[in-house]
Amino acid sequence: MTTSYILKTRLTRLTAVTTLIALTALFIPLGASAGLMSWADQSVQSKRIKAEHKTDEAACKVMHGNAQDICKQEAKYKAKVAYAELSYARSGMVEDARKVSMLKADGAYAVAKKHCDDLDGNPKDVCRAEAKAVHVKAIADSTLTKKVNDAKSNAEDKKLEADYKVALEKCEITTGAERISCINSAKTSFKHN
Repeated sequence: MTTSYILKTRLTRLTAVTTLIALTALFIPLGASAGLMSWADQSVQSKRIKAEHKTDEAACKVMHGNAQDICKQEAKYKAKVAYAELSYARSGMVEDARKVSMLKADGAYAVAKKHCDDLDGNPKDVCRAEAKAVHVKAIADSTLTKKVNDAKSNAEDKKLEADYKVALEKCEITTGAERISCINSAKTSFKHN
């Protein structure tokens, strides 16, 4: 096999793997709430992640050169993503879900760059450019998802406010205790204080 064929095969495989890894960052349901894990469960999971990270790092020690660097980078981001997912499972907050997707994108990019270190010249430049492009796309998609979720939340708030005003207007035709009850009911229904 020629060196050109080997490099081309390696680049194609690397590009496919990098793309798949980066795209998995986008599959976190940013609008959905997590199961809200208890502190006890979180502690157990945190210890599990720490133990797995030590095992992953130990596996890297038997490797040499760039393979060891790649292994260390994968272990590092695997742990970072796992801790971020744990944080999201605990909080259920959209911003924590976004952090997970950003870490996945950053990890995929860091590992892809390490894979590129095995190459020289133009193939290395192309490899790095492809890795960067996948990273930029993943970040852009994550940012777009955040903006869409923010817009949905804002629209929901406006809808609730409009419905609250309609409910208050309906209370205008009543008097006395009935009116007070109507207003209190509207406040409760539409979460107004």
